[in-house]
Amino acid sequence: MGCDIHLYVEVRKAEGSPWVFVHPPLGHDAYAEQNGHPAQWAPWRDYLAFGILAGVRRRAEPIAGPRGVPHDRTDTYADAVEEWCGDGHTHSWLMLDELEAYPWDDLPRKLELRTHLLPALRALKQDGGVHAVRVVFFFDN
Repeated sequence: MGCDIHLYVEVRKAEGSPWVFVHPPLGHDAYAEQNGHPAQWAPWRDYLAFGILAGVRRRAEPIAGPRGVPHDRTDTYADAVEEWCGDGHTHSWLMLDELEAYPWDDLPRKLELRTHLLPALRALKQDGGVHAVRVVFFFDN
């Protein structure tokens, strides 16, 4: 049985302001859109990436251990967690600066996480008016 990631992006406009859900670019994941999950940013199944994000399915040093569902999550993410009930596991979140600090060049191959997701997250922050960017995610199998 395979394992999939459910990854969402949230931004904070100013320190202390609420997190705001960000929709992925249109057409980002046609499969997810067709199957009623247009909010997800990670259409790939890559166990090396899962290991780096949270130690799931691969013996890789994770950026951080699972942190759970953030208390200040957006309603979109809360709804996804509720929808998956007990089938979702290893809930966590990472800030953009944590993702950027990872030694991606040391990996044996390029990951979509680095080549597609990170540039999109950086663009969100560079567009102005955004104080912080984070990804919130969980897995299912």
